[in-house]
Amino acid sequence: MKKSLIALAALATVATAAQAQSSVTLYGIVDMGYLNVKNDGTGTYNKADSGTLSTSRWGLRGTEDLGGGMKAHFNLESEIAADTGVGGGTVVAGAGSNATSTTGTLFNRASNVSLETAVGTIQLGRMNKLEYDAVIANDVCGGCNFGGATRTGYIGSGIYRDDARYANAVVLRSAKYNGLSLAYQHQFGEQAGDAKYHSSDSVAADYTFQNLRVIATYSEDKDSMGGKYSSVKSMGANYDFGVVKVFAYDAKRDNKIDQPDTKVLSLGASAPINAKVSALVAYNRTKNQGSTSANTATVGADSNTISVGLLYAFSKRTTGYAFYGAAHNDAGATQYLAGTSARPTAGMDQKATAVGIRHTF
Repeated sequence: MKKSLIALAALATVATAAQAQSSVTLYGIVDMGYLNVKNDGTGTYNKADSGTLSTSRWGLRGTEDLGGGMKAHFNLESEIAADTGVGGGTVVAGAGSNATSTTGTLFNRASNVSLETAVGTIQLGRMNKLEYDAVIANDVCGGCNFGGATRTGYIGSGIYRDDARYANAVVLRSAKYNGLSLAYQHQFGEQAGDAKYHSSDSVAADYTFQNLRVIATYSEDKDSMGGKYSSVKSMGANYDFGVVKVFAYDAKRDNKIDQPDTKVLSLGASAPINAKVSALVAYNRTKNQGSTSANTATVGADSNTISVGLLYAFSKRTTGYAFYGAAHNDAGATQYLAGTSARPTAGMDQKATAVGIRHTF
């Protein structure tokens, strides 16, 4: 009997250790609200909108401790249209004659595996572009879909700029040393016999010191001949003063020779009013706004947006929100505040209001 108890205890210890070494987590966000958009010239648009504060999503992430300071990770993440229940989203893979645009892709937001060591991490698959991570880090509400840097400040590299992620990619990211982390990212064009064909390369430096964080990125995309197609330089910073946290993001996209350059500037500030309520304000300026679906830009297609918001923390996981904003567009600019299906026509202004609730799990 004593031997049996010892054996059971040993098995329990082994099972507990194995469980500690490997874990899988289900996580997600469900964000729904009311959106009212008034476009000059085309009237008022009302809808129950998914993802006004944060994109609704669900995902799986897992970690296995391999020993010796090494860990394996995976991440699968899918967008959800919470207003209709439709899952997945559009993914653009490849470019040129190899380009494919697939709608309804299940894990459109992330599909990757990585190996972490003491010196850094290598990740392969579908993932955020380094420059998009920099925008999110310097967005007043951390990836807000209403009026912030993520919504109006991201100009993106690549032929399809609406796609903030790379497929068929690899990223090497160093561990932090004295607050500094470096990263290199490459997207494969996957053309037989031509390694440079529509490939992409990006670098990033991320520095943190006390309440200050600064991120700089550079990305370059190749054309079908392996030459430079476009590039983006960006610099972002945020500082937490305690009573207020300020954000700034500046980027310039050098377009192909026959197109003007696109520039953006995003500024924001957030401040806690009390333990549950915080206030946000964001300003974004875009010069020579480009097409959202191709590498083109228009001289004088300039826009300015400003938005204000209140967040109410019902709990650590549930947040209520209210936003109001206005967008001013010149010439061919079509900048909008929220709701992709409610974009203004070229050169027309927009005003928008949103009220909703976000739950994370």
